[in-house]
Amino acid sequence: MSFDQIQPRLLTYKQQTDELTIVLYVDRTVAIQDVVQIMDIANKMGVKLVLATEPK
Repeated sequence: MSFDQIQPRLLTYKQQTDELTIVLYVDRTVAIQDVVQIMDIANKMGVKLVLATEPK
């Protein structure tokens, strides 16, 4: 999914519920700046976002 598609998709889900929480699972190969950009989009939309991690 491209960054341009994220906000409209989140908006669709947000319209279906009062409180939307996203759990973001990210592969280690994804650049941290991409993760931050997604977190920024969610934050600006008032969507709660949790970054999932793997136990060591």
